Amino acid sequence: MVGRWAVPLWAGWLGWDQQWDVRPDGSTSGPYEAWQVVGPVVSLLVPVGWVVFRCHVAAVVFVAVERGAGAVTGL
Repeated sequence: MVGRWAVPLWAGWLGWDQQWDVRPDGSTSGPYEAWQVVGPVVSLLVPVGWVVFRCHVAAVVFVAVERGAGAVTGL
């Protein structure tokens, strides 16, 4: 799930900027600005959070069902 988001996020935030910035003193920096690196990290928090929440809820439901089935059958 999260892997499906990685390539589009890279292309949207980082893939388009390939230009190095030349400062007045002649030094170069880049090609990315800080906001371009922070953007995909923050954007990935949404699908990662969703997967973690979904898996955690599924695990809790599974444990509850297993405990409930044991109580009903007397095992």
